[in-house]
Amino acid sequence: MRIYILRRLLQIVPTVLMITLVVFVMMRSVPGDPVVALLGDAYTEEDAIKVREVYGLDKPVLVQYGIWLGKLVRGDWGASILSGRPVLQDVLVRLPVTLELIVLSMGVALLIAIPAAIIGALRQNTWADYTATSVAMIGVSIPEFFVGVLLLLVFSIGLGGLLPSSGWVYLPGTCPSMVCGVSLWGNLQHVFMPAIALGVGRAAILTRLLRASMLEVIRTEYVTTARANATRCCSPPDNSSGLWCSLFSSPSRRRTSRRSCGSPPPLP
Repeated sequence: MRIYILRRLLQIVPTVLMITLVVFVMMRSVPGDPVVALLGDAYTEEDAIKVREVYGLDKPVLVQYGIWLGKLVRGDWGASILSGRPVLQDVLVRLPVTLELIVLSMGVALLIAIPAAIIGALRQNTWADYTATSVAMIGVSIPEFFVGVLLLLVFSIGLGGLLPSSGWVYLPGTCPSMVCGVSLWGNLQHVFMPAIALGVGRAAILTRLLRASMLEVIRTEYVTTARANATRCCSPPDNSSGLWCSLFSSPSRRRTSRRSCGSPPPLP
């Protein structure tokens, strides 16, 4: 197991390097000169040559990529053109908000996807399955920003400003500066709509994946054997297999199995 995990981790390295190289080359191939945007109205040819030498833009693209990758590994991400602060510092300031949104949106997606996938897999080709599949397709088709606009119209405008439409309140202990709003309830109010907007699309994708995986497992031989054993007698004296029977057998089979296990026939 250790060897497998180590091998998989080592395989990630060339993949990440190839992705960064492709993105770097594509960014350098975009029309326009970053030096012109950096200097603005104060652009002169002499200043442009100096800036290109400072940033290494006068070197070949592969050499630029090597310099950028080395600085990235060392933690030197350069300075922001807009704020003048180190880029790594700005990223770390915004990292708590990003991580919170990732965790909460994934939680929302799982809360929606797991029950929908279970219902769709266990009740295949029924109205419940069709409903879950249709909702998943709609969720995949709707962009996240459109869901966000709908949530703004409902909660921030339609309900008289029930939830804030902008701003942010940090969780206690995560404030990156001396002056910022800190409140658990305020944070929940601000994060609710972004988490829902980001989680709906992921929930739709996860629903389809989980449903397909569960159907594949349900059709395996050992599950078929377990279902056959469960339907033989679904109501033993200790009721130990009641949940198993309810999950893996149909209502008609449960009624038949109860009669075959010695239960009295249903009254007319």
